[in-house]
Amino acid sequence: MKKAAIVGFGRFGELLASLGKSSFDLYIVENNPEKAKAARAQGHTVIPFERVADADFVFLAVPISEIEQTLVTLAPLVDQHHVVMDLCSVKVHPTKLMQKHLTNSQILGTHPMFGPDSAKRGLKGLQVAICPLRVEPENLKIVTDFWAGHGLDVIETTPEAHDKDSVYSQAFTYSLAKIILNMNLPNITFKTRSFNDLTEIAALSANDTEQLFHDMLFYNPYFSDMKAELQAAIAKTNVILARVEAEQAKNKP
Repeated sequence: MKKAAIVGFGRFGELLASLGKSSFDLYIVENNPEKAKAARAQGHTVIPFERVADADFVFLAVPISEIEQTLVTLAPLVDQHHVVMDLCSVKVHPTKLMQKHLTNSQILGTHPMFGPDSAKRGLKGLQVAICPLRVEPENLKIVTDFWAGHGLDVIETTPEAHDKDSVYSQAFTYSLAKIILNMNLPNITFKTRSFNDLTEIAALSANDTEQLFHDMLFYNPYFSDMKAELQAAIAKTNVILARVEAEQAKNKP
């Protein structure tokens, strides 16, 4: 069984560890004492950062804003036998950094298109984006087989194509979720299916950190275009709402 190290035991690192423990001889790298304690409590072996050199595959489950420093620390520890993968929700930024700092190891951009909350419903039919940068075919197969073995659709793409799509599938969706959450909607009795679907969007993102929301916007090169479209749509809707409100005011007794 191949050895794998997961750097970071946040919410997604924890999920990945639960998925990977039957496929890899698995190790966790986590400097936060509480998170390291949680990993050990779940039966995982926690190792110091320098021991990632013992692994064949290295999964980087760290925030996007921390990826570069992680790569700088990792670079002296890995060589052509190691496969290093990021798990970021954007791909242009981390893949450029991997190509910059990891000049010796094999590198692979990945993005599982789900989180711990959506995964609770099951993984079958969900997607994983894969950006092969510099990786041997047999190692790429190990990674794709791992994800496919959990029922996921593995889609090979480029970092640019991924980010153009994910600015809508994630950044846009999270922005709508923020709008819904900021409404502080009351607990109502009479609900439509569409209302339930909308509030569910918000619920699925409610447990994610503000840092994740910030980073998936900030590090996506196509964010500004999406923001402009969203604001234009909101402005058009506001015109309609204002018109209806004015009509309603005229008809009040």
